[in-house]
Amino acid sequence: MVSEDARDTEYREQVAAWTAPLPPGFAWPATRTGTPAGKWGHGGDWDGYTTAAGIYHCMLVYAAWDAYFLNDDPILSKDYAARADATQPDMPYPNLLTRDDGTIRDQELASESGICKGFVGDLRE
Repeated sequence: MVSEDARDTEYREQVAAWTAPLPPGFAWPATRTGTPAGKWGHGGDWDGYTTAAGIYHCMLVYAAWDAYFLNDDPILSKDYAARADATQPDMPYPNLLTRDDGTIRDQELASESGICKGFVGDLRE
């Protein structure tokens, strides 16, 4: 019998304790090690993206992307982007998605969406 990776056990505990609602249409990955970055092992600047908090951040990034680029919804996109900024994993050079006046930084939103895609995959149901 193969034992579960300790990172998956920790991740399941984080998800079970999570209280913030997920954006509509998004779901938690089944495991941390099943995410693209989770397959690589421990360490590195990307590690914060594979925690429940980092994955939730990516859900907010994708929700902001959908609202901004696909649905042309400035109010919802600003809300999701501001929440994504507030949940940004600890990074040396974070992509801040909103300006001081609340408007979207579209290049940073696109960049952060790509980072999330590379680290945790697509979280849409």
